[in-house]
Order: sequence, then C-alpha cells, then structure tokens
Amino acid sequence: MAIYHFNVRGVKSPKKQEGAARICGQTKFDYLNGEGIFREKLGEVVFGESGNIPAWAVNPRSYWSAADAFERANGRIAVHLEFALPKEASPEQQIALARAFVDQAAKTVDGSLPYTWAIHHNKGNPHCHLLLNERVNDGIFRERETWFKRAATGKTRPEEGGAKKTRGISYNPVVDKTKPRWVRESPWLRETRNKLETTLNNWLISNGHLPVSSLSLKGQGIDRTPQIHLSPVAAAIEKRTGKKTWRGDQWRAHNDIIKAEAELAAAATEIAKISAIAPLPSLPLESTTPKEKDFAWKQAIVEYEATPSEETYSKAVAIIEGMKKNKEPLESESNKLSQQIEDNKNNFLKAVRRQTELGQELQTAKDNLSDAEAKAREAHSEALSAQNALTLKDREKRLWHLGESKRVTRYKEANEKDKQAVAAETEAKTALERVKKALDDYLPGDKIKAMIDKDEAELAKIQPKLQTLSLELAMAEMHLASAKNKVEAPARARAEAEARAREREAEEKARQAEARAKEQARLEAERVALQNTEKKKSAQKALNDKPSTRTFPKNLSRGRNNGPSR
Repeated sequence: MAIYHFNVRGVKSPKKQEGAARICGQTKFDYLNGEGIFREKLGEVVFGESGNIPAWAVNPRSYWSAADAFERANGRIAVHLEFALPKEASPEQQIALARAFVDQAAKTVDGSLPYTWAIHHNKGNPHCHLLLNERVNDGIFRERETWFKRAATGKTRPEEGGAKKTRGISYNPVVDKTKPRWVRESPWLRETRNKLETTLNNWLISNGHLPVSSLSLKGQGIDRTPQIHLSPVAAAIEKRTGKKTWRGDQWRAHNDIIKAEAELAAAATEIAKISAIAPLPSLPLESTTPKEKDFAWKQAIVEYEATPSEETYSKAVAIIEGMKKNKEPLESESNKLSQQIEDNKNNFLKAVRRQTELGQELQTAKDNLSDAEAKAREAHSEALSAQNALTLKDREKRLWHLGESKRVTRYKEANEKDKQAVAAETEAKTALERVKKALDDYLPGDKIKAMIDKDEAELAKIQPKLQTLSLELAMAEMHLASAKNKVEAPARARAEAEARAREREAEEKARQAEARAKEQARLEAERVALQNTEKKKSAQKALNDKPSTRTFPKNLSRGRNNGPSR
C-alpha cells in the first residue's frame, strides 16, 4: 500500500556553518548520487538526473560546488525536497513519476530552476531526493562568479548582474495561529504538496491502487491517532548502547496508544456484532431446506421456551452435544493437518540443508576421485618407467639374491606407490557411490513441498466447515443459556422472593426473641432490685426494734468518784 511522505528542508551557505560536518550543496549532491564521502551509498542509488544547469558548469557537481563558494553568506544554496514513491511501481515507473513531479516543481513564475534529483532504494523504501537552486536559468551567459551575484534589476544589461532568484519558493508558514496547521502552510508548499499528490494518484488510480492524500488525518476528517517515526539515529543509538532514548520512549508510548485504540475498536466491533444478533424467537427456522438438521437446535430451544420441562431442555442439550461430537473429528483433523504442515515445513528446511550438504559432499567426493585417479595414473606411469629401466643384469642379481641396484629399489618403491594410489582411487570411488546413494535415498525437498501443499489444501477445505460449526455451536449454547435464564427467571424470582420472605420472617422472629429476652432481663433486674430493697428495709427495721444495753467492766465504777453504785 502506497504512503504519502513529503519533506522540505533548506540548505544554507557553508560560510555560515562551523565544524567539519558542514551541510552544503556539494555534500547534498554527493549524497544524492553516491559520490565523494558517500560512495558506500552508491548501491542505494537507482537513478539520478540534473537539469537546467547553466552552460558555464562543466558538470552538475561543479555547479553545486560553485554555489557553495560564491553564494552570499546569508543566502540559501538550495531547497531539498524528499518524497516517497509507491512500492507497487516498477523502477522505470518510479523514474517516470519522479521526473513528472520534478518538471512541475522546477517551473516557477520567474522561469526554470537548476535541479538535481535521484531515486534511492533503502531496505524496500523507495524515495526521491530533489535539490532545487533558486537562481533562474534565463539563458543568458554569465561567468560562474557573476552567476551567484545579486541580479541587475532595473538595468538594460542583465548579464552584468547575477541570475535572478525566484520569489515563488517560500516554505515558511503563514503566521495565523487561529487556523489549523495544514491551512497555515505557505501557498508554495501547499501547491507543491498537491502537485505530488496529483502525480502519484494519477498513476495509483489508473493501476487499481488506493489513492494517497497530502492532508493529515485531522485534515481528512479521520478520527485516528497518527503514527510517529522512529528516526534511524535514535534506533542506531539504542542498538549500539542498549539504552533507551527519549525519541524511542515516545515512539513506544505512541505505539501502545495506537495498540490500545485498535483493541478498543476491535472490542466495539465485536460488541456490535453480538448486538446485531436477532432475538431467538425471530431466528428463521429453515425446516424445509436440506439443512434442516443445522436448525434443529433452534427448534428445540423454541420448543423449550414454549413448554419448559426437563424433557425439552434435555432434547436441546442433546442436540448441542451432538454438534460438539460432530465438531471433534473436524477439530482433531484440523489440528493433525496443522501439525503435519508444521512438521513438514521443518522437514523441508532440514531437507534443503541436507541436500545442500550432500551436494557439497558429492562435489568433494568427485574432486577427491579426480585427484586419486590423477595420482594413480602418475604412479602407474612411474612404475612402468621404473620397470622399463630395469636391465637384464638387474633381473639376474635379483634372481640370484646378489643384491639390488638403485634401479631395482626405485622400481619397488614405484610399484608400492602404484598399489597405494590404486587403493586410494578405489576408496574415493566407494565414497562417491556412498554419497550418491545417500542423495538418492534422501527425501527431496520438492516431495515434501508437495506434501505441504496437499495438507494445506485439505486444511483449507476443513477450516470453513469447522469455523461454521464452531460459530453455530457458540450461538446454540448462547441462545440455550438465554432461553434457560428466560424460562427459569419466574421460578428463580419466586424462589428469591420466598427466600427474602423467609429471611424477613427469621429476622422478625429474631427481633421478637431479642425483645423478649431484653424484657425478661429487665423484669429479672427489677425483681432482684426489689428483693434487695426489701432485705435492706427488713434489716433496718430489725435494728431499730432491738433494745439498747450497755455493759461495763467489773472493776470500774459508774460514778465519777468511783464510789459504790446506788
């Protein structure tokens, strides 16, 4: 699916930049075309082209180098546009699309602008870079030093001044914060975005693809959280250091939000599907169709609702259990085929690797056999040569055991080498035959692939039936549960009412018992208190009725003078 990506950056004069990493026109040109310090990028460059370059420039690179050298310090060397190209297009079609857009972008109200553009393919991401210089090529010859001077406005000889700078390019936004961002873009930027959108959509629509839009999601009226891009710099830092970056945290948090929104949308869709299911009584009962058994559970549930009983409920449950039993072999077969496919895929990979290894072993065995045959031929030739070199005298000495000459020794050594070479050749032939037999006996990958295709075809036949039966079973169980709740609701309500009544009665009895207990306790307390009061009164009365008597010691007299008592 094609995407819309468009980015604009300005390239300032290097005279105002400090440090070694200065971004200038020549650096941009080298990056676009994979030259200079960007030679390692040459593999990503698919096509490059320049146009409207003045006659004094030897080549496009010299033009951008002169722009760096002679453009005024506070001037702008170029405008760098970057835009995505559809993946669905072939390289030739991508070149045609890029060229069509560049032709439009390079034409302004003041004239044609010098440009350089190139298409890059980076990891399946086709995109185009465009450098636009704002000096209008009016066809008048100037020296390169003069070309980048201020234009000779108001003079009769324009060649005395520099090439005129167009006023048609301005990507600074309009300062009006009351309007949305996509409305505050400069007219040139909005017009250029629209040109790219039109160019891409003309090709996409004519080739049966979905169109793209230069507007944001909000501008298109789409209520969805936009995605953000994890820059290659942040990704490289996290990969190299193993530490998280601020941009990476922002990207991950944003993805979590998008994932949560997707889950909510999926849940809402599922809820809508469930809500769209018609109530059970209104479900069509296709009893006259050949698939009457598929709707038997509906009839059984309707019958159970009409005449609730243990018999009708058991009938519906039996039908659903039968559906489960019908599902089991399909499910078992599906799992079996899925496991076979997975195993065969692993076997296919193993077969490919093993066949590669056997092929290498076969080639090694052939090479070893060739070497053994060459050595055997060489040893045999040497043995024949040594045998032919033997003289009659050498043979006689050997026959009478009178010693051996050097020629005889050489002959014996050559003959031994010849035997060893023949043995090595025989062993190499045996190894080659063994590898060939192993290669023939091993199950080739194409047969395993055919088995995988066969199992996948059978699985494709079973899956729709299994899905249909699973959905039908889920609906049957759901409707049976709903019908059971509906049937049992009155009895359940009565039981709950009776239980609540019993609870209230028990609570009332408990309250009454508690009240009686409290009353008995109060009466008992009053009785005990009354008894205590009566006892106190009796004790006080007995005390008051008893006569008072006093006793004195015998040796003491009652009088003051201790005289005898009277």
